[in-house]
This record gives sequence, C-alpha cells and structure tokens, in this order.
Amino acid sequence: MVSVRLCFDEHGTYSNPKGEDEIRNILAHPGALVWLDVDRDHLGHLKPFDDLIHLHPLAVEDAESPHQRPILNRYDGTIFLVLYELTMAEGDNTIRGFPISFFVGQNYVVTAGH
Repeated sequence: MVSVRLCFDEHGTYSNPKGEDEIRNILAHPGALVWLDVDRDHLGHLKPFDDLIHLHPLAVEDAESPHQRPILNRYDGTIFLVLYELTMAEGDNTIRGFPISFFVGQNYVVTAGH
C-alpha cells in the first residue's frame, strides 16, 4: 500500500488526495509536491505512477535490499539516497539500524523502509 505523507498541489495548497487518480492528477503538475511512502517489499505498488515517478531499476533493486549500505546516486533526474534509521532495542540496549530509501524527483519524494 502507498501512503501519502505530504501533498501540496500546484498552487501550494495542502491537499489530502484520496486514491490513485487524485494522486496522479496532482503529480501531473510540475509545481506540486507529493511525498509517498511504501514498504520496501511492496515497491511494485508504485507501478500505476510509472509515467510520473521515475525509479531506476538499479535503485529499486537497492531499495528492496534489507541490508543496503548508505548510498547517494543520481539516475536520470532522480536522486536515490539510502540512510539508516537507528533504534534502541528494548531489554538489551543494543542499537539496530534499518535502511530507508529516498527517491527524490522534481515534484516528488518516495520513501521506502521496513
């Protein structure tokens, strides 16, 4: 499932799109800004937006990996970045890291994590 975390239409007005068609309509405007979040195991849920959100196949492959190292690459106008979210495990006080992938385009941000 794709979640909309933040969305501003082409006029800079906050929007809360419901459904794929509304998201597509907003993404179609270069002046809009949409932040979508998806589980890294379900990046295929972004398929309906392929013509508006350009995810390079190598970046998608990296984003799907639960052990991807931190990285910064540029692919055809999209920036791909992997950072780690650090959390403290309850009970044993160990720190665990989980990769979060960012795809940043002209008018969108897509995050993919665990």
